[in-house]
Amino acid sequence: MSDYRGDLMEIRKLEYKDAKALVALMYAMDEQTKFMLYAPGERRMTVRQMEESIANQKHNGSVMFGAFAGKELLGYILGQRNTLSRTKHKLYIVIGIDQQAAGRGLGTQLFAALEAWVATQQGISRLELTVMSHNQAAIALYRKFGFEVEGESHCGLMVDGQCVNEYFMYKLV
Repeated sequence: MSDYRGDLMEIRKLEYKDAKALVALMYAMDEQTKFMLYAPGERRMTVRQMEESIANQKHNGSVMFGAFAGKELLGYILGQRNTLSRTKHKLYIVIGIDQQAAGRGLGTQLFAALEAWVATQQGISRLELTVMSHNQAAIALYRKFGFEVEGESHCGLMVDGQCVNEYFMYKLV
């Protein structure tokens, strides 16, 4: 998707106008890496659905940030908040970086933006995410931001017919 080689990056909240680029990046990442939840061809998100999701983020306490090189979206981080009274203190995180831009600090910048946003929100006291247990680069990023492994789901995912363990990670804020 990208031929990104530079370091200039804009990190900002995703807007309605970014829906098409975000959906395209998600579909591309399903093809690029086996570390994402969706296998190639499984994702059913439309641009219209993403537009609605972006438009609703203020109302449901969620947030989406993107990493841009010029106008090109190279990565995203989503913080999804539950609205139930017993779980609305939790923010579930999903992050994705275009593989051509991986290893250049985008994940760090995206997490920093998300954490700055969390600091302005009332009632969020727990961040959580899941990661394949062999995704060492992602685990290192999450640990850098203070996440700890809380548990492990043995054979929690099936990737190409093979069992893959999944870590549940969290951070209290």
